[in-house]
Amino acid sequence: MEYAQKKFNREYVFTYIPATQEGYASDTQLVIKNPITINFNVKRDIFSAVNTLELDIYNLSKENRDFMYQDLQSQRAYCYLEAGYKGWAKSLIFAGNAFNTLSKRDGVNAITHVQAFDGYNALQAEVNQTLEAGSTVEDIVKIGQRTMQLDEGVYSFKNYKFVRPVELQGNAFYVINKYVNRNAYIDLGKLNIQDTNEVFEGEVLVIDDETGLIGTPERSLEFLTIKMIFEPRIQVGQLIEIRSAFEPRYNGQYKVYGVSHSGTISDSVAGQAITTLHLWTGTTNFGGFSVINQSTQNITPVA
Repeated sequence: MEYAQKKFNREYVFTYIPATQEGYASDTQLVIKNPITINFNVKRDIFSAVNTLELDIYNLSKENRDFMYQDLQSQRAYCYLEAGYKGWAKSLIFAGNAFNTLSKRDGVNAITHVQAFDGYNALQAEVNQTLEAGSTVEDIVKIGQRTMQLDEGVYSFKNYKFVRPVELQGNAFYVINKYVNRNAYIDLGKLNIQDTNEVFEGEVLVIDDETGLIGTPERSLEFLTIKMIFEPRIQVGQLIEIRSAFEPRYNGQYKVYGVSHSGTISDSVAGQAITTLHLWTGTTNFGGFSVINQSTQNITPVA
């Protein structure tokens, strides 16, 4: 993948799927894309309980505004935002459930506002089950994942056996975190378990002036914050490399702990789009990162 390719003509696809009375995705959906204008703000972070999307869609038809209407008492519709540039494959930058979707008039524009959360439904899930002696941490993770109705992401944890029965009771997400050293997080509708010094396998994105670095990296304790021209391909948990000509003391490899995207995508309205990265610097001082193979996982047996 060539990260230094030119970034012109932003494009997006937003898919909105109402939920059934039982809370499952319905068979109908609305797909919105260019040339309709959107303003968006996506925040995804390992430290966050839920990731968020704030989306304004301009001048939908009344039929589509009515289709998307959802108040706080409605079942949570499923929504997905993909984005990229003309000629690129689009990347998924948000997957979750709409909390409310309301439209308003602002001057000559009709604006439909979507507020959505990734993991909101999952974090309401409760588990109440007793596992027999000989069960493992992996058993707990699988039960919690199914209870939360999340897809399996990348797992890395120590898989020890219990010599006594284990009672699982309470919030499924917190039950899982109790046994995986609080390393579980939800991103793009998937449950991931990743230690502090671990990163996903894949190409290392180099961020410099050519790939869109904006301004100077800012250091706060063990974290580094940078801004760059909108880069939808960056994922939470991956490895990136900073090459700043102005502030080379921060050059090196870092783990992406958080990624935020904000801006405008429009064929008719000028506007910018920015990606902000929240990077962890700690392991760079201690010899690098361990890489998790996403296809084989990294579940370590413990006697």
